[in-house]
Amino acid sequence: MSAGLSPSRGFGLLAGSQSVLQPRNGHIVFGGYDAASLAGPFVNYSITNATDAGDRVCSLQVTVEELILRRPGFGDVQIVSTGNPMPSCIEP
Repeated sequence: MSAGLSPSRGFGLLAGSQSVLQPRNGHIVFGGYDAASLAGPFVNYSITNATDAGDRVCSLQVTVEELILRRPGFGDVQIVSTGNPMPSCIEP
């Protein structure tokens, strides 16, 4: 922003997917967001240098409320349950 390359300090991040059947490339947009990537209403999350995810700085922290491993031919395995949420750090 200080170099005049971005209109604001914000950014949009689409992580993409490494799915075997439907992989998608990810991308980052500096100074805004990609309107074509929105599937619902726009939400703005403030980023801070929080240290809540262990002993390291994590600016993109989320709380995983449920995580299920699904494999063809096997039963589902619940890794994180709704009653025991897991703070997690997104590190692209």
